[in-house]
Amino acid sequence: MPCHSEIERIYDQNSQAMYAYLINMLRNEDDVYDVIQSVFEKITIHPKVLRMMRNERAYMLRMAHNMGVNLIKRRSTRDKAIEEYNKEKRPLVFDGEGNDNEFNELLSNALEELVYEQRLVVHLKIWEKMTFEEISELLEIPANTAASRYRYGITKLREMLNGRINECE
Repeated sequence: MPCHSEIERIYDQNSQAMYAYLINMLRNEDDVYDVIQSVFEKITIHPKVLRMMRNERAYMLRMAHNMGVNLIKRRSTRDKAIEEYNKEKRPLVFDGEGNDNEFNELLSNALEELVYEQRLVVHLKIWEKMTFEEISELLEIPANTAASRYRYGITKLREMLNGRINECE
């Protein structure tokens, strides 16, 4: 395992360039942070990649680029599947649960508006009562990424539901 100070130095010297490159590539800050986290996770778990670096900045940007391209490819495949699913009439996620059908409909619609990755994590955490570690294993993402997606998703849900609840009154 590389020492903490070496990873810290590499992060300090390269993360800003990686961020700037990835934000132009992915156009989504959450995705950018996920990719950067994945790059540093990889070099932490597989320290031999550090020995392959002739030009550290170029190598780090190449790793970020490759992971960004993989994310785009996965998202493209997923988006096609979601588009097909959305063509069909979707049942309410919470149809028949509880007594407040209006709120159930608001919650179902708000969940649908979350980014796919956040929606999955929120659902697994709240309704399946999974830990971030379990979610991370299921979705094959770092536990910290699962926690971030949950936090962002819950924040967005609160904002959407507060606005909608106020609209209904």
